[in-house]
Amino acid sequence: MMNITYREGTDRWVKGDRFVTPFVRRALRGKPSKLSGMQRVVKNFLVGLETKGVNYTYNRPSFLIPKSKKVISFGLGMNGIRGLDKRTPIIAAIGFPYPGELPYLCEQYNVRKFLQHSKWVLDFVKSAGCYDQRIFDLWPAGIDTNEWSPVHSPSDKETDVLIYNKILWDKEHRNQDLVQPIKEFITSKKLSCSEIVYGHYSLAEYRNELAKSKVMVFLSAHESQGLAYQECLSCDVPVMAWDPGCWLDPMRFTYQKPVVPATSVPFFDQRCGVTFKDLEAFKGGFDLFYEDALTNKFKSREFVLECLSIEKSTARMLDIYDSV
Repeated sequence: MMNITYREGTDRWVKGDRFVTPFVRRALRGKPSKLSGMQRVVKNFLVGLETKGVNYTYNRPSFLIPKSKKVISFGLGMNGIRGLDKRTPIIAAIGFPYPGELPYLCEQYNVRKFLQHSKWVLDFVKSAGCYDQRIFDLWPAGIDTNEWSPVHSPSDKETDVLIYNKILWDKEHRNQDLVQPIKEFITSKKLSCSEIVYGHYSLAEYRNELAKSKVMVFLSAHESQGLAYQECLSCDVPVMAWDPGCWLDPMRFTYQKPVVPATSVPFFDQRCGVTFKDLEAFKGGFDLFYEDALTNKFKSREFVLECLSIEKSTARMLDIYDSV
């Protein structure tokens, strides 16, 4: 029996209420209309286990988990493992911060694996030099290719370009110098353009936009995995992605890492689309990208099925689990 835990928050009023709060919230408010990226990762992983016929417990109270039994722990930082017995072997799946914030994690808990979604993030956390390098490993989360599937051919779609706006830092400058000029360039080509903004849509709305769109321009400075653009690829919509090549989160200065190599598309090849570094590169490359998309030169769904499906992701986790 595999033990899976996912802890979203901390205790608010009394010790241990973090285990009860999600159930109370759901009873009062009903099923949430939106899922966070982490919730989608966990949901897809559980679907993968069920598809493979793997028996598991989910969010079982820690005191009921035998001390010698392994736990795959999802969560935000220490919330993901707080409460587990110090002897329990832990596969820390996602959401853990830079090791410098928790330099004694592996002394306080029996962490056997510390997983990250993509190579650049894995390299970054390794650079802290806090833990045994052998515990670090790579685990890409799975994309539900049944939920995210093509519905129309490009010639049937009414929107030429969908812009996915995930500008998180220096928004005013980036919107003025990058986003708005891209919109103007697209409309100057007599092409229709739609925009979806990170944090302001439901998954149903996103699927609807993808169903209508021929291509997507993905504007995010960097992604630890990038579920949104991969869901787009799974719908067989090619992507033109802004990829400045470095981590822009201001947290980098807190870690005394002013320059961290990063990417907005950590899983990507020529089947998916193209990348651009700045506005001029976008203008220089858009026409060929759009023409190739209309002539079906890209095979983005093929890439996701080969590299990022729930089945591939679950098989990878099972291999990691067996190695611990």
